[in-house]
Amino acid sequence: MIFWIVWFAIGVCFSVAFVCVILPKLRYKTYAASLPIRDRALGKKKEDSRTVFYYEPAASVRPYIKSYRLESRGNSVYFYGEWAKRIAFIKYELIVFNSANDIINILRVKERFNGKKDTHPTLLPKGADFVCLRILCIDDTPLPDERRAFNARYAIWLAVYSIVLGITVALMMWLAGTFLLRLFGNFTMRYELPTSVWLAFLGLTALALAVLLYGLSIFRFFVLRRKGGEGDEG
Repeated sequence: MIFWIVWFAIGVCFSVAFVCVILPKLRYKTYAASLPIRDRALGKKKEDSRTVFYYEPAASVRPYIKSYRLESRGNSVYFYGEWAKRIAFIKYELIVFNSANDIINILRVKERFNGKKDTHPTLLPKGADFVCLRILCIDDTPLPDERRAFNARYAIWLAVYSIVLGITVALMMWLAGTFLLRLFGNFTMRYELPTSVWLAFLGLTALALAVLLYGLSIFRFFVLRRKGGEGDEG
């Protein structure tokens, strides 16, 4: 009994670690392949003990936040957006990249107009090198999602993510199913499924989940992608 409990606990720990570490990286790779980056660096300046990097966001963002800056203070980096006009409520997304141009986090920020020139400061995660600013909602009105044109890189990363997620779910089902069979059999081999049955069930489950996720993601890509979003903005 102790063996199977320890075996199940170790399996759960590995599964949780994989889901929390590996899958987000694959999801970010997929997201990056669909993300149009039109933010433009304007330069940097030394101000006292800070290094400030100035950026101009995409044209679709500038009517609300006309510019933003990243302030580096020691080991911390903060985001400040400069208001273009008074807004009652705004929800925006900061896609955070490291120096290798990989997404390391996606922050969603909600705030109300504070009567100042800049937004509230947002602390960026460790390793942040630059961000891409996307506005999701203005005064309770969602803005259209913007995507790159469908491309091979996005299709490949989406396929990898879908397959890995499908296999992960199937293996977790095998882990839970095996433990439950042992539990109901009083931790003996009384209830046992043949290996061929497990392989067929898990293989079909992983394949079905991967195909479903891939299909839904492709559908969502074309439905939510803003018309004409593949062109450059002024």
